Amino acid sequence: MTGVDFSGSFEELPDQPEPTKRNGHDHNATWPVLAPAAYHGLAGEVVARILPNTESDPVALLLQYLVSFGNSLGRQPYYLIEQDRHFANLFAVLVGQTSKSRKGTSAGRIRALFKIADPEWVRERILGGMSSGEGVISAVRDPDYAIRKGVEELVDAGVNDKRLLILPGLGCAQT
Repeated sequence: MTGVDFSGSFEELPDQPEPTKRNGHDHNATWPVLAPAAYHGLAGEVVARILPNTESDPVALLLQYLVSFGNSLGRQPYYLIEQDRHFANLFAVLVGQTSKSRKGTSAGRIRALFKIADPEWVRERILGGMSSGEGVISAVRDPDYAIRKGVEELVDAGVNDKRLLILPGLGCAQT
């Protein structure tokens, strides 16, 4: 993917705010457009490769990629600035009209890449269908011990891998 020319992929996106039509829907406000510099590096190359073959918004693809990448890395790698550790984890919310905005489509395109790069993470740590805070807690729970007949016993082994990416529209089946 090295050497992708972003000008061909993103040049047609409007630089100046103007009313646009996307996915067959008129928008009262201008459609948000990121500057081409936002698509720098590997994440931008991934978006540039997917963009010609999808209805997904480039911003949605970029966010899905960055969030997925940071989550799959976990909380070990970081960049040190002064004495502060900056991890790759990001939190994002994509908002759009249900069944029309292609939020799930952008997630699916990126998830397909990560099925190749880290299939165990996709299978085990991307979850959907969370209905409560208790569900989230259960997905990252620590081991639970109890004293039984004076002896400490493991009641629940908990979850070793604390990485968790929640995709609300995913439901339980994600394959």
